[in-house]
Amino acid sequence: MSVQTRIEEFALAPDDRRWGDERARDEYYRGAALAYWWMQYVLLIVMVVAAAQGALWTSVVVLLGVLSGQWVCQGYCRRRGIPLASLTKEFNSGGRRWIALGSVLPFLVLWAVFVLRERDALDTASLVGAVCGAIVGGLFAMGMGLWIRRREQRDIDRLAGDDDRFE
Repeated sequence: MSVQTRIEEFALAPDDRRWGDERARDEYYRGAALAYWWMQYVLLIVMVVAAAQGALWTSVVVLLGVLSGQWVCQGYCRRRGIPLASLTKEFNSGGRRWIALGSVLPFLVLWAVFVLRERDALDTASLVGAVCGAIVGGLFAMGMGLWIRRREQRDIDRLAGDDDRFE
C-alpha cells in the first residue's frame, strides 16, 4: 500500500465502525467539505491582508495553500476515477460559476494591486500587463479545463466500452 493510500485510509477511516451508520460518516464528510469551502475565503482574506502589509512571500504561500486544497481534491478524485471536471461543469451551471468567480475575483484583484504597489510597479504599463496576464491566464485555465473534461470523457467512454465486452 502506497504512503498516499495509507494517509487517505488514516484520514478518512472508511471502514472504522466507530463512524456508526453510513449517514453519520456522510454528514461528517459534508461538514468537512463546508468547512473547507469557508476556509478558502478565510485564507483569501489572510492573503490580501498579508500583501497589504507588505508580506508578499507570506501572501504567495497562503495563495499556494488555497490552491493546494484544490490540488489534493483533484488528485484524490482522479485516483478514484471520479470525473471531477465533468461534475463541476454540470454543478456550476445556473449562475453558480458566476457567483464563485464574483466572490473570488475581488480578492485576487486586491492582492495584485497590493503586490504591484509594494513593488512600486503600480503604473499604467504594469496594470495593462497585469490585465493582459489575467486574460491569458484565464484563457489557459479554460483551455486546461476543456482538455481535462475531454480526457475524462475519453476515459469514461473507454471504460464503458470495456463493460460492453462482458455482456
